[in-house]
Amino acid sequence: MAEAQEAKAQNPPTTIWNELDTWAQGFKPWQRFVLANAVRTGRLADEHVDQAYKLFLRDNSLGEIPSPPIDVPTTITGRPAEATPTPIWLKRIGDLCAVNALPATAELTFSPSLTVVYGGNGVGKSGFTRILSNVCFSRTQHPILPNVYDEEPRGSLAAKIVIADASQREISFVFDGSTERAELKRIAVFDTAVARRHLVEQSPFGFKPNGFDVFPEMARVYAHLANHLTTDIERLSRQNTLVNSFVAPESPVSGFVAALSADTDLVQLRKLAVFSETEMARLEEVQRQIRELQSKSVAEATKQIEDAKRDIAALHKRLDESRALLDEEKRASYREQLAVFVDKARTVAQHGAESFRQDSLKSVGTPEWEDFLAAARSLAQIERKDYPRDDDHCLLCHRPLDPASAALIRRFWNFLTSEARREVELASAELDHSVQTLKGLRLDFFSTDTTAWAHVTRLNPALAKQIELLVAAMEIDRTAIVMALEGAEAGIPLAAFESVDDALAALVTQIDSDIARLKEANVEDAIGALEAERVVLRHRQVLKQLLPEAEKYISQLVWAKKASGAPRRSLNPRPLTDKESELFATVIAKNYRDRFADECRTLDCNLPVEFRTQGQRGQTVRSLSIKGRHSPDAILSEGEQRAVALADFLTEIALNPANAGIVLDDPVTSQDHQRKDRIARRLVIESKNRQVIILGSIYLFDRMLGMV
Repeated sequence: MAEAQEAKAQNPPTTIWNELDTWAQGFKPWQRFVLANAVRTGRLADEHVDQAYKLFLRDNSLGEIPSPPIDVPTTITGRPAEATPTPIWLKRIGDLCAVNALPATAELTFSPSLTVVYGGNGVGKSGFTRILSNVCFSRTQHPILPNVYDEEPRGSLAAKIVIADASQREISFVFDGSTERAELKRIAVFDTAVARRHLVEQSPFGFKPNGFDVFPEMARVYAHLANHLTTDIERLSRQNTLVNSFVAPESPVSGFVAALSADTDLVQLRKLAVFSETEMARLEEVQRQIRELQSKSVAEATKQIEDAKRDIAALHKRLDESRALLDEEKRASYREQLAVFVDKARTVAQHGAESFRQDSLKSVGTPEWEDFLAAARSLAQIERKDYPRDDDHCLLCHRPLDPASAALIRRFWNFLTSEARREVELASAELDHSVQTLKGLRLDFFSTDTTAWAHVTRLNPALAKQIELLVAAMEIDRTAIVMALEGAEAGIPLAAFESVDDALAALVTQIDSDIARLKEANVEDAIGALEAERVVLRHRQVLKQLLPEAEKYISQLVWAKKASGAPRRSLNPRPLTDKESELFATVIAKNYRDRFADECRTLDCNLPVEFRTQGQRGQTVRSLSIKGRHSPDAILSEGEQRAVALADFLTEIALNPANAGIVLDDPVTSQDHQRKDRIARRLVIESKNRQVIILGSIYLFDRMLGMV
């Protein structure tokens, strides 16, 4: 025995709280929220159900993060494995109003262990029993009527209930017939009607030990969430009315919109919904061609299109020629010319003039100094070709030249006519040529007074703006390059303007297509083809306006489709039923059977009664039957039925840690003296564990008096 107790201490039996905490480890936040609140409150308020739905949507990527955030308990049960509720006991009932014929001064007080209330018929025991069946936990609540003999009502139903805890602290409640108190539900009532529910009317009958009541509550919340979800799915799966905005005949655009679904390609939808000024220009051109065909011949209708093609081709050529002078390859040559000139000039400045440098003169070698020499040589050529001779005079001060001064002047002339100087002049000439070429570049070929501008603007306004920006960019770059070349300064920018070749080619292709269509078809066919294109363009114009609504409609269909899959399946209550059945078998069933058998033996009702459990939609139910699946009331006597029902009641109480007491109304009815003694003895023993209140006969009181 000692070894068994030690093993039990080392390996305590699992509890419902252990199992719920373990079960919830793989839960999503919304499931944890539902289970945790079901454990804590018993029944989730509407506000909690709404919060659970918000969490459910977020956890299934169907909704945004709730704001303000919803607190999900970090623990599920919040209870230790051996959690036991605080002991309480019913202390007093009094201050009555409109309770049968009981006077307002009637009052009952109770012991924390065993209380027996006895008396004859009509003394008021039933009135207090009815109060207890309504304020405590009872399978059957009895109606409470006022005194039917009173001609005028004495007021509305009321009774003051007082309970006490282990520290003798009193808590008072006023029972008004509707308000419930969770504390009082920890006290269970047994009477004739309850006995019948336990034995006969309970097939099947839900048995909810402490902790198992979370399963039907979760099933109830799941059902509410499923209803919420179904309502949202139906609301968002509305009929497609967008197609009604398109005027017949049908086009690929309207057909695409009519077929919108959760699987619609949004990229394709947005592509069809593009209707810029380019598409508007094309629509106007198509309508112009239709008008031309309706009033003129095909040849006349194509003339303006061919003129546009010719002018656009000329525009393309001018753009290519201009870009050839400004593209990156040409700019590289400009940079090379500039680098060569700067290098040659630096060589002449740094080395050719070095021999003339004087500490007393700081301008030697500067461009101004070179200009001065060149001017002096030109003046000397006027005086004489071989100036200076040793007997010549200075051109500036007119004083005779000494041999050294004449030699210096001749060195100056040699410097001006050196090879390095000639290379600088050649490099400078190349720069000048490039500058003149760039300055001669005409960039007014797309001004607003040109036919090319008029054609492109009419056929493709967006392209016209691109070309205007391109020409403006080329003008800026041309100016920057000229300034860099003329100033002999580095700073030629990279070519950054965008090409319009593809857009111009597409426009020419469109024009060729129009010309080919007009030339190869008769007028009626040409008009029909143009009309079909006009309808498509008109429908694209409509779709552009509808695009936000169409995208919203598709997103709603996507939401509804997604919600109809795994999220909706996750609200199936079957896993709850399965888990409850599993835990019932693990935590309760074996103990229940053993305890029920012990109670039946104690009350001398060793009958072939069988105990069965099964799961039904989120709750585990159990029933009692005689072997052969017969109903107990069809086989057992009235006394035997009552005894079996009491044994079942006591078993349920024993396995419910939250139970604080029991109230029994005449529990020995229809019993023989031997079983009455057994019942009395059993209830006295029960009073050692919890409060026991008995309303019965003087016989039961006498028997118990000797047992206490």
